[in-house]
Amino acid sequence: MGVAGKVLLLSQTGKATLLKAGAKWETLASADFDEPIFATPAIADDRLYLRTRSALHCFGVR
Repeated sequence: MGVAGKVLLLSQTGKATLLKAGAKWETLASADFDEPIFATPAIADDRLYLRTRSALHCFGVR
């Protein structure tokens, strides 16, 4: 999934990596949710929604 010059990579094992797109990829952030991610993330109202096996996570800027 990509938006605003950034690319979000998710693994089925629950790892997430946010990259800055460009000639040379730059890792901006990473996280391990410690449970599977099988759903496609969604963006709505300037928020990112990510569903893992047991939770729905919402990320946004305050």
